[in-house]
Amino acid sequence: MEWISVKDKLPEQDGDYLVVTKWLTSKCAMLTFWDIPTNPKWLIASTGADLTTTVTHWMPLPKLPKER
Repeated sequence: MEWISVKDKLPEQDGDYLVVTKWLTSKCAMLTFWDIPTNPKWLIASTGADLTTTVTHWMPLPKLPKER
């Protein structure tokens, strides 16, 4: 999977995504929730904090491994 720039495209469905956020001079990858119904924005699922202004790239979650 490739990272997608928020400048190029945003998710079409709400749900969980991996995102890269920019905090001052460092970058961090994290799990967030893309919330479309209320007002499209990136939220930290556990706290509801809005990360919309700091997200630079996103990608769908990878498929889970199959049980053996």
